[in-house]
Amino acid sequence: MMRRLFAKLRRSAQRGDSAVTFVLLVPVLILVVGLVVDTAGQIQASEQATSVAQAAARAGANGGADPELPASGPVQISSGQAAISARQYLAAAGLQGTVEVNGRTVTVTAQKNYRTKFLSMFVSTLTGTGSASAQLLSGP
Repeated sequence: MMRRLFAKLRRSAQRGDSAVTFVLLVPVLILVVGLVVDTAGQIQASEQATSVAQAAARAGANGGADPELPASGPVQISSGQAAISARQYLAAAGLQGTVEVNGRTVTVTAQKNYRTKFLSMFVSTLTGTGSASAQLLSGP
């Protein structure tokens, strides 16, 4: 009789151990999955920001070019018009960013926000950043 009682108590204690383990591991697993998913989302936002920055830099370089390109020699661009063209491209893509024109080189840095799915109780948004430059080259 006592043996049965002790065996029953041991089995119920083991069941409680597995429940405690389960309760402790589930939040850790959810946190790990959340980190993976939300980090992947931030990486994807960075890739999209880089793609938009590349296109905006090209649009800026092309938009700032003199309408009558010389057949050879250096090409001059209007830094003001190049910056306006690049900012317009960023705005059309719905992203924020900065534009810098240095000589014939247009550099664009774009930011895209990613709204977290799992980690929203800690951080609501993560920012992906991308940067690119384009340079207007001379003719043939």
